[in-house]
Formats: sequence, C-alpha cells, structure tokens
Amino acid sequence: MTCRKGFAAWCARASRSPIPTPTSPARCARSSASRSLPAKSDQDIRDFLVARYGDFVLLDPPFKGSTYVLWIGPFAILVLAAIGVAIFFRRRAQEPARVRELSVDEHSRVVRLLQDGPEDRA
Repeated sequence: MTCRKGFAAWCARASRSPIPTPTSPARCARSSASRSLPAKSDQDIRDFLVARYGDFVLLDPPFKGSTYVLWIGPFAILVLAAIGVAIFFRRRAQEPARVRELSVDEHSRVVRLLQDGPEDRA
C-alpha cells in the first residue's frame, strides 16, 4: 500500500507507529492491506483497516461515541489533576503549622545564643 498525502493510520501491530514507517510490522500491515485490496483507493484501504482494527488506528479518529475517550480523556485527566492539586494545596493551607517542642539542650542553646552578643555567633 502506498501512502499518499491525506491518508494516515497507525499500524496496529507496530506499537502505534504510523503506517508509512519502514518498520517490519508496518510493512506487513501495508502488504496485508494491499493483498486484500489490490488496486483499491485510499478510502477503500482506510475502510478496510477501520473495519478490521477499529477507529483507533486512524491518526485523526472521528468524533463519535466509540472515540469520546480518545478525544475527551486527556482533557478530563488534566482537569482532574488540576482539581487534585487545588484540593491538596487548599488542605495544606488550612492545616495549622506543626510546631515541635524544643528539647532541653536546644532550649539552652537558644538562650545562650540570645544572651551572647552577635560577635560570638560564628
């Protein structure tokens, strides 16, 4: 199958690589389609691939019920992630700061540093 301008599909066997690539599975898919549909138009080959593998093999799948997840899924994930981040920071801002008590040694060191002059702090 020759790849003409305007025809774009994913190779179902080659881990989502475009069919025009020279990978072995893509060549296999091209030769399989060309054997099954000799001397057919790009639209016939496209229809054959969609019938065999589904709309997800197309680089630009149509917006219909079976492909809503492909079109809306990334945006939904982005919105859910933004909501999650907002909730995380809102809860974090509402929590009181956690203050731990100083040990006796730490307290005595602070008192000693405050009583000494600034020249002795180094």
